[in-house]
Amino acid sequence: MMNRARFGLIPCLFFCTSLSYGQKIVIKTPIAINKALFERHLSPINLIKKSKEIHKNGGIIRIKTVGKTIALKNDGEFLEYTYVGNLAGGKVAVINILEPNDEYYYLINKTTGVIDTLLSKPIFFSDKKSFVCLEGIGTDSKQRIQIGCLDSDRVSITGYIKLSKQPYVSPSYIYWYNKHTLFIATNSLSFKDTRFYKVLLR
Repeated sequence: MMNRARFGLIPCLFFCTSLSYGQKIVIKTPIAINKALFERHLSPINLIKKSKEIHKNGGIIRIKTVGKTIALKNDGEFLEYTYVGNLAGGKVAVINILEPNDEYYYLINKTTGVIDTLLSKPIFFSDKKSFVCLEGIGTDSKQRIQIGCLDSDRVSITGYIKLSKQPYVSPSYIYWYNKHTLFIATNSLSFKDTRFYKVLLR
């Protein structure tokens, strides 16, 4: 994976929900649920809107911010940038980054030029601010759940959840059930069929 530290993260100044991990990694044990309960998860909210102002030219995506232009250049088969769309009324650009064994996203603030790294495409709660990301779907990455908040054009990463080793699960899907509960569906190496779990955030 690319060195993400050089871009930095916006300090955590606020919280949209009671999820206040302070960027700690919290270990949670997934609790098995049945399919009928899982299917009651909240429908995903798509807040990302496409814009014609950003496009790739010659393998390079250029994003204009106040005072500078950020250029993201493909590197053959080793690194590929794709413009996904905008958040926050066009104030934040969403970029997908694909490497041979990894995939993640940038949220680029068009005003400040600050780049925040997300582990996946954000899954927003119904408040349209709180979001979660599931790391490493279909890749070799260790799977963590990233918790964050988008308030206006400011991004706050409030913490990470790491699933306990027992039971062993490898999530493929993640959804909100309510403000304090996530649902995950997983194709576990221990089972032939898809299994369903809930993860409590409190």
